[in-house]
Amino acid sequence: MYFYMLFNLFFQYLNDVEELENWINDKMALATSKDYGKDENSADKLLTKNKVGRTSMLVNFYKLNACCVFSA
Repeated sequence: MYFYMLFNLFFQYLNDVEELENWINDKMALATSKDYGKDENSADKLLTKNKVGRTSMLVNFYKLNACCVFSA
């Protein structure tokens, strides 16, 4: 039973790490984009994406921290 619980925790950890890697790669593409918006409307949309991205960074920071603690 104990081995089964550790096995499940390990695979959950791997799943979380993969999800975070995908999230980081997605956000890096947005962060390194040279698109500044062509007009006020498009710049406003980019600003909204930025705000959503900052919120998701806070959420994923805790996931990343938990993964780092678990792996130590």
